Amino acid sequence: MKYLVLTFFLIISFQTISIAQEKDQGELLLSLLEERASSEIDNTLSHIESRWRDGFAVMAIETISISRDQKVVSGLVRMLKEQEGLQEAENFNGLFSWLWRSDEKLTSDYASFKAELYGLIDAKFTEYFEGH
Repeated sequence: MKYLVLTFFLIISFQTISIAQEKDQGELLLSLLEERASSEIDNTLSHIESRWRDGFAVMAIETISISRDQKVVSGLVRMLKEQEGLQEAENFNGLFSWLWRSDEKLTSDYASFKAELYGLIDAKFTEYFEGH
């Protein structure tokens, strides 16, 4: 019985850690949209790459769609090529074409990420995307 309870707590702990890592990833992607020093961008991109999981591609592409920083865009495109095998990264339409042809993979916090991301454009998007 002790082993069963211990196993249960270990499974719950690993799931909690996994969810926390996904949330960290979304926060890291969102932080790339703030004005930051080049070294900070490099550090953030490195953290994102080391924590890459299924479902991050859509978040990266949506971050690219809003970012005005070429360093952020090129770093995320490089990760998409390396992590996802993306070939069609020459232009923005190629990114979305690839995404639409791929199987949908979303993280558990994708709706919150999207609400916060598009809320940067208009606060009404925050309410719209939360819970979808």
